[in-house]
Amino acid sequence: MKSAGSLLAPLVGLLLVVATTATAQTPGPNPTQGSAASALSAATRTIEKVRITGISDDQSKLVVATKPPATLGVDKDLKARLREFQPGDVVTIEVAGQGGGQQLKGIAPATIIAPGRWQRFFVLAGSAALWLCVWIALAASLKKDFRKLVVGEDGRYSNSKVQMVLWFGVVVTAYTAVTFCRGWFGGWAYVGGVGIPENLLALSGIRAFTLAGAKGITVSKIEAAKEKARGQGKSDVEVARAAAEVKTAVAEGDRSFFANMSLDDRGNPDIGDFQMFVITLLAVVVYSIQIAKFLGAMELRQVITVPDVDSTLLATFGLGQGAYLAKKYASEKP
Repeated sequence: MKSAGSLLAPLVGLLLVVATTATAQTPGPNPTQGSAASALSAATRTIEKVRITGISDDQSKLVVATKPPATLGVDKDLKARLREFQPGDVVTIEVAGQGGGQQLKGIAPATIIAPGRWQRFFVLAGSAALWLCVWIALAASLKKDFRKLVVGEDGRYSNSKVQMVLWFGVVVTAYTAVTFCRGWFGGWAYVGGVGIPENLLALSGIRAFTLAGAKGITVSKIEAAKEKARGQGKSDVEVARAAAEVKTAVAEGDRSFFANMSLDDRGNPDIGDFQMFVITLLAVVVYSIQIAKFLGAMELRQVITVPDVDSTLLATFGLGQGAYLAKKYASEKP
């Protein structure tokens, strides 16, 4: 198996080539030079892509990085708006007045140089492939079969484990792609500073809870089967056989991904497993599209928040996970 370095180097190179191409095609102005500095001499003007260097505690003054730096008074009706910004953000502002009497009349966040559709696709694909290669490299170095991350104790693909790995992969890929684009297209001062919204955290938490709950239900059923067998005075071999009957193991050659995602342990169609898998795929596809659109128009802020999942999808997923756990508890009887 190839070393970690040989696997990661081509992917890093791909990301750099994509970024270089986008930068060459759509160069942006320096926010602290050129038009921003000369625009301050006009009576009424719009200054594009200027960096905020300071905001007073009461939001009555705004300092921007022109040459020389300018301190602007802030109209009363703009103070609430100014609370949305912080030093380091790049903005487009409207200014009236001259010299020390300059007054802020409008402010809006600036956006970074937007990579094209295919460039965004390659950045996302490269980020996903990067983490896949990290997974493979870790497996090779530790000499472990990392497929067990999605396989249960019975040898079948675990629905809850597959969902957890899929969603974790989407979230970490999105975070990597957003961080890379912020750093490359906006400047390395914008590396990091990526927030996670509430619904996205809740969705990730529900998945973790489902995984832990499914594991706990299976373990409790197995222990109950053992206790029942011991109470009947059976031998250790019979106790082990009773525990194995709770989750009948399958050989690796008999393992089927799509069958395990839609059939129960007895090989019958299972609507609980199937609907949970479908909802997970829907969430993965919808959120991937949201991230691709988000990469095309990110704001030049010190801290940004990635797109959130909508409340309908969150509610649907929560109900699906609850139904899955209820079904699992009711069906796995010792």
